[in-house]
Amino acid sequence: MITIWNQREVFIGNPSEELKSTMDTLTEHKIKYKYKVFSDSSVHFLNTTIASLGIFLSKDDSSKIYYLYVHKKDYANALAVLEKGCYQ
Repeated sequence: MITIWNQREVFIGNPSEELKSTMDTLTEHKIKYKYKVFSDSSVHFLNTTIASLGIFLSKDDSSKIYYLYVHKKDYANALAVLEKGCYQ
């Protein structure tokens, strides 16, 4: 289980193909992850919303920022597979 105490951040960005590719790569390599969505239109910046992949990739909403997290024990492996994926 990924919690606030054992998570490491592997991606920050707006809805994009890079976000989808990152999620696909982590899934392909069986690396569990979680994501949070922050919106500047929220009442408070720390309010988060979890959305389904289909919903946020179908809209072009640059006001939302997506954070992807992995468990700290998977962090090095996640960075390795994501880096390898960037150069193929």
